[in-house]
Amino acid sequence: MKKLLFLGAISCCLLADTNINPSELPQNIQDFVKTHFTNENIVKAEKDWDSYEIKLSNGTELDFSKSGDIKEIDGKYSPIPDSIMQDVLKIAKENQKNAKLMEIEKEWNGYKLKFNNNYKVYIDNNGTITKTVLDD
Repeated sequence: MKKLLFLGAISCCLLADTNINPSELPQNIQDFVKTHFTNENIVKAEKDWDSYEIKLSNGTELDFSKSGDIKEIDGKYSPIPDSIMQDVLKIAKENQKNAKLMEIEKEWNGYKLKFNNNYKVYIDNNGTITKTVLDD
């Protein structure tokens, strides 16, 4: 029983988020932030066993895979820049013309985009809108 508890404690420690210096982030993640969030600074960076989580000075939170691919962006109270995923964003903005993009989440079959008008737009990997939902 003690061995099992010990292994459980070690597993929790290994899987826990670890704060890192922003300069320790992979270069492609640093470049992404510099390109798309030119006026923002990284105020917090964390690493866990399969991802990096970043918080910017305007409150935006970004989640990247270990390889540096974007998994999620949550603008919180700031719209996500139009320069990010331009092809996907162009399709979604045709559906939500006057709305600002606030969140992007990569899903197994495409993307989920949330706008400031409380609509969620789902786009598959082929660039087709599969669903538009009003989020209560």
